[in-house]
Order: sequence, then structure tokens, then C-alpha cells
Amino acid sequence: MTNLNQSSSRNILIKNQTQWNSLMRELEQSQVKWGGNVPISQGTPKYADHGSDTVITVEGDKVTYGRVENLAYPSLKFTDDNVTLVG
Repeated sequence: MTNLNQSSSRNILIKNQTQWNSLMRELEQSQVKWGGNVPISQGTPKYADHGSDTVITVEGDKVTYGRVENLAYPSLKFTDDNVTLVG
């Protein structure tokens, strides 16, 4: 299980659908929302949009995604067991 507290901004690198599904469950539980206002379970983003290049960016209670990391934030590699700092 990851530590997804809302106090820090970070990039989370996702490499497969299983990781996406696990992370979405954790984000839903941590009360963050897509764009800061749409619940995770009601959002339309999909892993297939960017595949193994997917980057989830968490900024406080706001979640966005795409292919590009926000270089101002640390990057974390999401695995099926945990999250590890990249670099």
C-alpha cells in the first residue's frame, strides 16, 4: 500500500493496467479528485490513453495525468507492492 497523503506533490509512473487499477483505488480512498473536483470513480481518464508512458501527477487534492512528468515534483515508480522514488 502506498502513502498518498495530500501534503506533497509528486508524479507517479504507471507501467500497466494492474498498477493503474490499484492506484485508482488508493486515490479514491485518499479523497483526491481529478482536476480537484471530479471523484476518481467518476472520471473518464483511462490507462489506455497513454499506456506504459502514463504519469499521474498529484498536487494536494488534485490529480491529473498524461505522458509528461512535472519536473518540479519528485517522481515515484508505482509497483504492485509499493511506490519507490525514481532517480
